[in-house]
Amino acid sequence: MTRFLIVFMAFVILSVAAKSQTQSDTSDAVWSIVIPVSESKDVNMKQCLVGSCKDSVIVDFVQNIGSWKFRVDSIYLRGEDSSAFSLVSGFPKYEVAAGANKATEFRFKPNRIGIHTAEIVIITQADTLIQKITGEGVQQQIEIVENFIDFGKVNLGQYKDTLQVVTIKNIGAIPFMITETKHNYPNAVDFKTISGGGNFTLQPGQTKLMDLRFSPRDVGRTSGTLEFHYNDVGSPAVIQLFGEGVSECGPGSFNFTEFSPADNIKL
Repeated sequence: MTRFLIVFMAFVILSVAAKSQTQSDTSDAVWSIVIPVSESKDVNMKQCLVGSCKDSVIVDFVQNIGSWKFRVDSIYLRGEDSSAFSLVSGFPKYEVAAGANKATEFRFKPNRIGIHTAEIVIITQADTLIQKITGEGVQQQIEIVENFIDFGKVNLGQYKDTLQVVTIKNIGAIPFMITETKHNYPNAVDFKTISGGGNFTLQPGQTKLMDLRFSPRDVGRTSGTLEFHYNDVGSPAVIQLFGEGVSECGPGSFNFTEFSPADNIKL
């Protein structure tokens, strides 16, 4: 009997210890630490003309590859060429849910010819990510001599030609080929090229002269564009075209016939 009691008490003690250990393990699982996992990528802004700017949206720039949301506290640029880059949209602070991403828009404005490089520093609540942003400044070879051409007022059913108008110039050191010229919106019908269009090559320092026509179909001021397409950064070069259609019976649209003193007028 004594031996039976000793065995029974030992069984009870072992059972209580096992139950206590099981409860402890369950409690540890509930209070486990979850670390957010963030990820980002390098940005290549490619080529841009010196003196102009280029914007690019990186849809999945900041990514959450973990199972818990995290917070982005700040994003800033650093490095020798950091002044050539800037953040346009996607400013912190914000949260990124698990499995989601955040778009960010960057701007590149090169101040010299050549490669520009800087670092993007992304600070989250749990980590600091450092990415590289690059871009190349290239020399502009085509200069728009006349940014806009205004034909003035023209009666409906008539037209006005602007002959040998100066358009673009090759400011580079090598010949430059224009692959196509075309008229485009908002009004691609009332404005036409009489001569000088198509494809052509401009020698260094050469200016392109063209004959253009405006023949309005409707009353009112209108505008269109003359585009010069080429296989390089910055294409197309664009000149704005303006003109106003007026009715022959409308105010300010009278037509006068001029005679010289030598003309003989028979009644």
